[in-house]
Amino acid sequence: EDEPGGFGLHDIGIDKSYYGVCDGLKNRAWVGGKDDWLVTTDLRCSLEVLNLITGRRIPLPSFATIPGVAVVAADSQYPGVGLGDGPHHVNQRLHLRKVALCRTPNHPHGYLAVALFSAWFPLQMIAVAEASRLEWTQLKVPGDIGVVPYDDVCVHDGKVIAVDNHGDLWSWNLQDGGAADSGPEHLGKPDIQINREEDKCAFYLAKSIDGAHLQLVCMYGKKETEHEEARWHRVVQPRFNFIGRRCI
Repeated sequence: EDEPGGFGLHDIGIDKSYYGVCDGLKNRAWVGGKDDWLVTTDLRCSLEVLNLITGRRIPLPSFATIPGVAVVAADSQYPGVGLGDGPHHVNQRLHLRKVALCRTPNHPHGYLAVALFSAWFPLQMIAVAEASRLEWTQLKVPGDIGVVPYDDVCVHDGKVIAVDNHGDLWSWNLQDGGAADSGPEHLGKPDIQINREEDKCAFYLAKSIDGAHLQLVCMYGKKETEHEEARWHRVVQPRFNFIGRRCI
């Protein structure tokens, strides 16, 4: 049985796997990463950037630095935050979907992270944090597009790029100094036909090896058995990756 904090590494160059234990992973789950760094969280959304090789841990700012957001005690197996006037006056809880680590602490300007939240109904939030500012900046999401949940988010060419579950791409400019006040630009959507009555789908963003191009990937297909349904949830819905008994 895997012990708490255990992890596996695979070297594709020599096709060899390794198993290790890192204190920074104990009672935590990983929600993102880049290169040899992981973003980890507990159920109270206390984020850290962790280097599995060196064991170095760097805390990220609290989500309580966002106006109107309170860090609340977890009431389920999914990490999240609350919207309201404080931890005792929460109107709606948002679950942490993922954190895109766009720059690691090794970068000359330090880390850059983008967090994606969503609720059980189409309420969501995107926030950005960088090493030079000890806070999260919430990006404006107009109500008329917020009804479609976002599937993935990243930073490309100085802009936050998000794709929603319909394949529409949205962009926020990080360099205009007013990302929290200005809404996103609609970049269009791919020409793809999906029968949503029979198929489920999810869209993902991936950079090319040289970092010059941003690729949009769609995963879709039918679910026919309970086993396939469970496997689909693990692939398409990141919130199902949290295991409550190991992340407290």
